Amino acid sequence: MSEIYIDVQSAGTVLFDTGYRSSDYESLAAAVAAIGSTPATLYINTSEAVTSDLVIPSTLSVVMIRPGLITVSSGKTLTINGPFQAGLFQVFGGSGSVLFGEGSVTEVYPEWWGAVQYANGDSSAAFQKAVDSGKAVYISAGDWLCNFTITKSNVLIRGNGGRSTRLFPYTNTDCIKIDSTSASITNVKVSDFTLMNETIGLHTQKPNSNGITITGPDIYHLNDNHVFHNLLIKSFKNGINIAGRNIWSDYRNIVIDRSLENGFNCVTDQAVNGLTLSNVFCANSQKHGFYIENTGSDTFTNWTFIFCDAESNGVDITNAKNSGFYIKNVSCFTFINPHSEANGVGSSDGLDYSMRFAGTYAMNINIRGGNITGSSGGIISEATLSSGVIDNNDIRWTSNACFGISLTGNYGDTFNARWNIPVSNQFACPVGGSIFNCSNDASGNYKHFTNNNEPLKFWSDATTPATLNLYYHTSVKFFVATPITINTLSNALPGQKVTLVGYQGTANVTLNSTIMSEGRNVILRAGDVYECVVDGYPDQGKLIILSKKHRLIPALADSATPAVNDGENFLTGGTTTITDLTGGYTGQVIRIISEHAITITDGTNIFLSSSANFVMKATDTLTLIQKADGKWYELCRSVN
Repeated sequence: MSEIYIDVQSAGTVLFDTGYRSSDYESLAAAVAAIGSTPATLYINTSEAVTSDLVIPSTLSVVMIRPGLITVSSGKTLTINGPFQAGLFQVFGGSGSVLFGEGSVTEVYPEWWGAVQYANGDSSAAFQKAVDSGKAVYISAGDWLCNFTITKSNVLIRGNGGRSTRLFPYTNTDCIKIDSTSASITNVKVSDFTLMNETIGLHTQKPNSNGITITGPDIYHLNDNHVFHNLLIKSFKNGINIAGRNIWSDYRNIVIDRSLENGFNCVTDQAVNGLTLSNVFCANSQKHGFYIENTGSDTFTNWTFIFCDAESNGVDITNAKNSGFYIKNVSCFTFINPHSEANGVGSSDGLDYSMRFAGTYAMNINIRGGNITGSSGGIISEATLSSGVIDNNDIRWTSNACFGISLTGNYGDTFNARWNIPVSNQFACPVGGSIFNCSNDASGNYKHFTNNNEPLKFWSDATTPATLNLYYHTSVKFFVATPITINTLSNALPGQKVTLVGYQGTANVTLNSTIMSEGRNVILRAGDVYECVVDGYPDQGKLIILSKKHRLIPALADSATPAVNDGENFLTGGTTTITDLTGGYTGQVIRIISEHAITITDGTNIFLSSSANFVMKATDTLTLIQKADGKWYELCRSVN
């Protein structure tokens, strides 16, 4: 094969000791014809015009030498099948097409079609030519002004990294559009650069420009199996905008910041299924971090969100229901370790939630291991039909007008939908707020829970009489900020066993004598666990306590007659002499553990050993039992 020798010491002067030069031929077509199939290298060092379709064979290598330039006429195609080499300068011109065959190049550069750095003007045409060439496109470091559309499959666009390669939109349209209107598109990969739309330097923000838009006319024009990795998308209308069919695509390691509407936006009546979003971070959007709405009869199903993050979205406080994640009419959405923080704070309705599910249905929603914090409310489903699992999340919220979890639709009427909310979730409730809110059916049943022995969560700050609706559940966990009284038991089956749990930090819950077989009020405190069984028929049954466990040791009131309702171990609460213990019941055994110097008086209501007062010192103990006469009798003591 002919060879070229380059004298690097003489400012790039090329010394053609052997080989072919395009300048030696009447035209590029004439050179290709003359060389034929003989293996050779052709050095193009002059301007060459391609006025009819031309194919360079795989046996002919082409090397571009300044000021070499190939201009392809409109409607004509230059196909290069042999190895091709050029530096980062313009080597192609004209409005015709340049295509590369297998083995010609591994990647192309927009500079080959005349792309210039931002300050030197619009490079849209050059980027479009590079994308249309059929080869991977490498975008060099620098700032580039361009808009372009992908209409072919198997396009790969790669930058030099988010910090060094930045694309700015030239027109007020999508910066990058993947459009399947003409033909189906699959296997597009976009990675490793920044899309920037801030008003910065020479650039003026384009308010209607989306960062990346995926669109097509209908579900029969595929727009599938795409990959978007390692991108920073800043200050566009929507960072990523799915406006048509998109199936089995992967979005990974993407930061979307300061969107004028939503960070990740998907609104279409076409199928959008099987998407995976991993480490996608949306922050400071005017409306929502992630906004996903199915507007038609096709499916949005089997999406997986892994370590996705929404923070400080809902900057536009005039917009109602701002959320980190706002999702409508979907099914089988799984969130693994989501993070949603401070979204919608100050929105116009004050009902901003970290995660909101709405529309006709939100079925099989799974939220696991999340950190949900800083919005007025935690997680809300107001969809007409919804179901799912909310498991092992840390949920914190700021407004007592909202809830940690709010389920307000008509659950189960058509699809027997239920929500499974295990005890593994942790909550931080604002003062005066309630952790849980839900709708009941016409019979008062809690329709939002599965019948799978998971606890029924009962949270209420109401001070008026309340109804405990068991609806086949096996345990009830109380968390209330102020004391409440339960006066009514409903939907409880004879023989049904139920565990009553006082969540740590809860105020006292009084179980009224009307629902207790003992015929007296029973107090459930923080840390208490009561194993009960139902005696009697629904709406007439009462609870029989089978066993009690007290995980915490409460302090007695610093009073002469402190109450000991349903307790077992008590710490002294002060130094006031005790003359009676109120609120006890026959057979109750209590142990008083002294933390003060205090006197227990013998003789009237309390009968002590040797008929003498017991002057207790710190760490002394006294064990008493109440007999049928309502008096307390000493069983034993310890003097430490």
